[in-house]
Amino acid sequence: MTKSWTLFGSKLEKPRPNLTMSAVAVLFAAQTFVPGEGAYPIYMCVLAWASAAWITWFGIKKKALLALLSLPISLLWLNPLLGGTWFDAVGIEYLLTHAALALVWAGCAYTFLATEKY
Repeated sequence: MTKSWTLFGSKLEKPRPNLTMSAVAVLFAAQTFVPGEGAYPIYMCVLAWASAAWITWFGIKKKALLALLSLPISLLWLNPLLGGTWFDAVGIEYLLTHAALALVWAGCAYTFLATEKY
């Protein structure tokens, strides 16, 4: 019998949050309050895409629907590379995109990316 897809993946008895993804979520949440001076850092775009790829891969493996949000959210980080101005100054787009990424990444870290505590 195959396991069906759920919002958060399979439940663990004693979950331990994924510290790597928690740190990435905190980094993006902290970036929300950093005033934009000049061009948005490319390493933050790469971090958004790499972490989204990792989340999606594990999410598909664990059949968690929450992981499917990571790709569309990470694609918003194409804006600075395509000449967009969303991340040039702290505005509503800047705040909402960083908050959305931080919340989804933290949700993933505490649900299907968590490991069993022994």
